[in-house]
Amino acid sequence: MIDIILTLAIVVSAIFIIQFLVSILGMGVDMDVDLDSSFDTDIDSTGSTVGDLISFKGVLHFLLGFCWTLVLLKEIKALTVAVAIGVGILFVIVLYHVYKGINKLKSEPTRETLSDLVGRSCTIYCKLPNENGYMVSIVVNGLVTEKTVFSQSNTPYEVGDIVFIADCNDEFLFIE
Repeated sequence: MIDIILTLAIVVSAIFIIQFLVSILGMGVDMDVDLDSSFDTDIDSTGSTVGDLISFKGVLHFLLGFCWTLVLLKEIKALTVAVAIGVGILFVIVLYHVYKGINKLKSEPTRETLSDLVGRSCTIYCKLPNENGYMVSIVVNGLVTEKTVFSQSNTPYEVGDIVFIADCNDEFLFIE
């Protein structure tokens, strides 16, 4: 009987490792399984909802703890099965929190407004026909982009000068 549990533990461990790597690499699989019953089983590899406790991952985590505990205890008695069930439940809870923590680490891009650019350096690459307007290259939202800026002090700048955004209003950026 221990041989069967050992085989199940190895298979469950392999599935767990594959599933964990897929979740970490962001290649999550979102899949709804509709059965001929009145409920849906949600198999979601992101691990961020309480529904994951009773999901494919939840069962996988329970079997991982349950099977390896029985293999390590090397006997199947009422007490060892009870301990294995406790460890299985502990695995479900701990691994749920691990996935929840990993999901918090995912970064979502934020849109920067003009006021977020104040104090940032930029490089002048073109003077506009009006007296104090310039085109600059500046990093916005992680990408180098071009913006129109105006000099507040009417200081003449040359192409290639590095300047700092000093102020902004609803439409325009200003350099010193």
